[in-house]
Parts: sequence; structure tokens; C-alpha cells
Amino acid sequence: MTRGLDGGIWGFEKAEWEKQANLQLEVPINEEKGRELRRMFFSGANVAELDKQGRFVIPDDLLSQSGFGMEVCLIGAGDHFEVWNLTQWEKFLVR
Repeated sequence: MTRGLDGGIWGFEKAEWEKQANLQLEVPINEEKGRELRRMFFSGANVAELDKQGRFVIPDDLLSQSGFGMEVCLIGAGDHFEVWNLTQWEKFLVR
């Protein structure tokens, strides 16, 4: 799991994480965009273990940075899932 670009949290299966990590590393580090992508993507990375019921706990550092309230929304986004503050997700949908 890591910080998403829109204020939420992104989660990946291990193989997809490795694929995405390699894509981030393709942008040269001597370019500002490359440094910013690396900082955002890797500095917030955490491994989430599933419990016996298939649940995961969002790590405290990601949770505190996300600004989540009492209600969150879990969405599928193709190659990953995203956890959003419900109010932010509803605002995104009406853009």
C-alpha cells in the first residue's frame, strides 16, 4: 500500500506493485518529475498482511496522512484498489 495521487491510499498485489515500481523508476532521477514520483510512491509504501478473514489494517502513517473521516470507500481501479474518504469520493464522482 502507498499514498495515492488524489489523497487516498492505493493497494497493489505484490506482482503488480513490482511492475508499478519499475515504471516509476523509468523516469530519470535527474528530472524533477522522476524524483517527485519516487518520493510519493516509495516513501509511503507499506506491506499489508491479510488476516484469516481476508482483512487488512491500514498502517498508521498512511492513515494519518490520508485525512480519512469516519466513512471510507474502497474502490477497484483495474490493477489496484483505492481507499478514499467517502466525501472526497462523492465529490470526485460529480466532477
